[in-house]
Amino acid sequence: MNPERPVIHTWIILERTERGVKSSWMSLQGKKSIPRTFDTEKEAQLALITDHIAHLQEFLDGDRQFDELNFELEEWVAACDIHPDGSITTEDEGTIWSARS
Repeated sequence: MNPERPVIHTWIILERTERGVKSSWMSLQGKKSIPRTFDTEKEAQLALITDHIAHLQEFLDGDRQFDELNFELEEWVAACDIHPDGSITTEDEGTIWSARS
């Protein structure tokens, strides 16, 4: 008998696009791209801020143009659940990722 895996409570970085809300950070799992999740809210926040700081530093170093900087924070951190089938949901946005995608 194979008991069903429990729902995993974790954190995700989201962004709003013309097609709706989606994960803005992806990871490779084999050949498939899947949403990147984080164990804690703080870990996700630090990843997001570190990325923004890196882009600002690239501008200061002359490696990025000013118009390539995005000063509006279009990404945010949200609690999410990873379900046994691999789908990811959030309380506010519903299904963010379907394992069948």
